[in-house]
Amino acid sequence: MYALRVKRENAQEKIIELKNSGDYDDLRRVLRVKDEVLIPVKTKLPGAILKKLSPTGKKRSLKDLFGIGSFDLIGDTIIIWIPNELIDKKKEIGEHALKMYPAVKAVYSKVSAVSGKYRVPKLELIAGKAGVTTHLENGLRFKLNVKKAYFSARQSGERLKLTKYVRDGDEVCVLFAGIGPIPVYVSKKTKAKRIVAVEINPDAVKFMIENFSINKCENTTAICGDAKVIYPTIGTFDLLILPLPKSSIDFTNEAHSLLKLGGRAIFYMASQKEELSSKIKKLKGFEVEKIRREIEISPGEYRYVVHVRRK
Repeated sequence: MYALRVKRENAQEKIIELKNSGDYDDLRRVLRVKDEVLIPVKTKLPGAILKKLSPTGKKRSLKDLFGIGSFDLIGDTIIIWIPNELIDKKKEIGEHALKMYPAVKAVYSKVSAVSGKYRVPKLELIAGKAGVTTHLENGLRFKLNVKKAYFSARQSGERLKLTKYVRDGDEVCVLFAGIGPIPVYVSKKTKAKRIVAVEINPDAVKFMIENFSINKCENTTAICGDAKVIYPTIGTFDLLILPLPKSSIDFTNEAHSLLKLGGRAIFYMASQKEELSSKIKKLKGFEVEKIRREIEISPGEYRYVVHVRRK
């Protein structure tokens, strides 16, 4: 427990300097003694003395201790991408996350990105107890097991934005529906007539059906199956949503068949800027009405939202 002794008139300037250098210890309080100030520092800097100072009550963050500045919070579950140089500290990171956030019950390390037929990430439990969690957003509730079904809490704003494109009386189909967040949003925040949600992952479909019930969605239907196989059997729609950036372009023919004449589709696409035009050309039978660039998902690669109409 170290502190620097400085004159009171120099204290503010010194605190700013220490904060900029990362040496200021914000877990302990500054102490004023007559015309001097004792400033808490993290290490034994030149001129520092041993001094016990009162705690501020603030807990050291994951960024302070490990350099981890962001993570995903889904319900009472945290998912952290831990860089290779910190893998040997993963248990320590997990336990610290539990201390930082008392409401959290499980902390996972993200071993690999979303992949495979069922689009689930590989996760390793590093602290707490695994189980089902319930995520709350925009007045809606979503149950899931993060190891069995993919869900991104970071997409809450985009889900809400999607509802603006639904018209009163629309019949809507959502492919790659996961645990059902988009169908639930459409059901509860628009006046769509009916929503059909297609998902290939049976675990995700179980949670989707439960989420329809939890949120009292009375105009939704969940279908478990491969969209490329079952699309001829589910009817036609006014609006089709394909929220799978890496693969939606591969479902162009199915999308055309699923839409009524003049029907609209929203394709999510992952693309480098220079490759976007060639991907757009693959949307045969559609008229492009609007293209919106969203976040950068990898160096030079962006997520685009492409609005089209069936010719």
